[in-house]
Amino acid sequence: MLTLGCAALSLVRKESGRPFAVIVLICGVGLWLLAQSGVGGDTMEDISRKVANDAIDQYYIAERQGDKMQICVQADFVTAALLQQKDEARYKIRKQTEDSV
Repeated sequence: MLTLGCAALSLVRKESGRPFAVIVLICGVGLWLLAQSGVGGDTMEDISRKVANDAIDQYYIAERQGDKMQICVQADFVTAALLQQKDEARYKIRKQTEDSV
């Protein structure tokens, strides 16, 4: 989207090279900031792994709090996240944990 805006701005430049240079500079800085923000850098695999790891962290928080219902709910979230990630080895381990709670 940012590149489309940059292309549109470059089309309305004046004959003088100065406005064009300013537009190019602004577009360059914008693209650099976008690249530095990490937006769009994660693949679906990375996102699935982060979701699964977050679910595991949340399970441990619930476990430390001691609420049995919340522990069961979080254990279910963990197995669902691992299933979504297609991590069969960790899924089997967590499924056993879920069944024992």
